[in-house]
Amino acid sequence: KQYTSRHKQCRWRKEDDETIHMMVQDTGAGMSPEELEAVRGSEYKPKGHGIGLKNIRERLTMDDSRSSFAINSAIGQGTCVEIHIQKRTEVSENV
Repeated sequence: KQYTSRHKQCRWRKEDDETIHMMVQDTGAGMSPEELEAVRGSEYKPKGHGIGLKNIRERLTMDDSRSSFAINSAIGQGTCVEIHIQKRTEVSENV
């Protein structure tokens, strides 16, 4: 499915037997290379309350090391976030 509004798009990408692929992309101001590296790393300090990117990244890999979170951006071109979540084949007692 694809959902669009004035400044963002959300697409559910291909789902295969093992992985669910999601992408959220916007057409906003984008980020400079320095801002993008800060957001990708641990040194990013949000201006407000933050949006929990570090939390999302850590939870994904803690649940399954094959899951991934990627963010790309360029000034004037917006930002794209991709999340790949591994499907469970068996139920864990720790969930």
